[in-house]
This record gives sequence, structure tokens and C-alpha cells, in this order.
Amino acid sequence: MKKLLVLSVLVAAGLLLLSAVAGCGSTSTTSSAATTADKTPAGNKVLSLDEMSDIAPGLGDIMPTLSRRNTILYYAVQNGNWDLAAYQIKEMGEGIDVAGTTRPARKDALDNFVKSGLDPLNEVVKAKDMSKFTAAWNAEVTDCNACHVSQGFKYIEWSLPKTMPEDLTLTPVP
Repeated sequence: MKKLLVLSVLVAAGLLLLSAVAGCGSTSTTSSAATTADKTPAGNKVLSLDEMSDIAPGLGDIMPTLSRRNTILYYAVQNGNWDLAAYQIKEMGEGIDVAGTTRPARKDALDNFVKSGLDPLNEVVKAKDMSKFTAAWNAEVTDCNACHVSQGFKYIEWSLPKTMPEDLTLTPVP
């Protein structure tokens, strides 16, 4: 899944580049100092990896997906669907890996969250241990919000929605 997410980011960047090649997009970053090797056949600037990183989805795009997965995880456990909860944790980890790759300035904070919050919760979910779930869940949410504060986003405080998602079967599926 991580490869798919990274591929999606690269495809999006490629589509933007193709748009520029076709002359559909405008690039105001072309300088007279650019060599012909730095331009597309249409005369538009070829984007560097740093420039493509600048247009890749940021954490503001990735975090709502992680939030939804966290919500599904909680309600899946409450409904006894440990497999769905485990899947959500796996996907959250992959999303965080992608976020650390596309936003390397946040990688250490993201890795710390995984180590202190997500990994311990994953162990409880794998063990299907309801007696330890609430404590692990609360620790994960606390670590999530502490990460926001440490990164300068104290105004972002995650909380569990009061209602579970209605578009998924959260009980175990035979």
C-alpha cells in the first residue's frame, strides 16, 4: 500500500508535468538562465524532485485519512471486529511512512508517534485484548495530540467522533 501511495503522489506530479508539456499549465518559474535541458519540448520548466515534493499532498491532506482510519479502528474494536482494527492500524502506519517520505521535516515526529502510540496499540489489537484496549487507545490519542503540539499545531486536537461511520460494516464479517 505504501508503494501505491508513493506511486499516486508521483503520478499526480507526472500529470502536472504532462500538463505543462502540453502547454495546458502555466509555469512562471522559467528563468532566462535555464538551459534547454531544463525545459520540456514545449519550453516549460522541468520540475525538480524538490519542486515535485512541494506539490505533493502534504500532511493537511494525509491527516484526515489517518483520522478516519483511527475512528474506524476504535469503533471496529467496540464491535468486535479486531481484523478490521488491525487493518486500519496497518494502513495508518503506511500512510505515516508516506508522510515521512514526502515531508521529511516531520519524519522524526511521525516516527516517534508510531513508536510511542501506534505500535503499542497495534500489539493490543493483535492480541485482541479488550482489557488493555482503552488504556492503549487513550495513550495513542494523547500521543497524537502531543505530536500536533510539538509540531506547532496546538490548535489541532483530535477527538473521537460521537457516532461511528455508517458506510462500513464494523461488526465481524463471516
